[in-house]
Amino acid sequence: YWLGNDVIHVLTNQRKYAVRFDLGTDRESAYAHYNSCWIDNEVYKYNLHISGVSGTAGDSITYHNGMSFSTKDRDNDRDV
Repeated sequence: YWLGNDVIHVLTNQRKYAVRFDLGTDRESAYAHYNSCWIDNEVYKYNLHISGVSGTAGDSITYHNGMSFSTKDRDNDRDV
């Protein structure tokens, strides 16, 4: 279920939020915890702000810090 970017913006801008990604297979598991996570509003193209990584999964999300949200009909990311 997707709440929508406007709702996520409102929720993540009311107070400080963290996010955790859990990954796993039958034999292994790992996680990445970010101690700060929020998104901008539509005017700023729902830019992601994420920082403070810890955990066992490494850091593959910080690259997206400051990146705008893209959809099928609106490409806002940095990819060429």
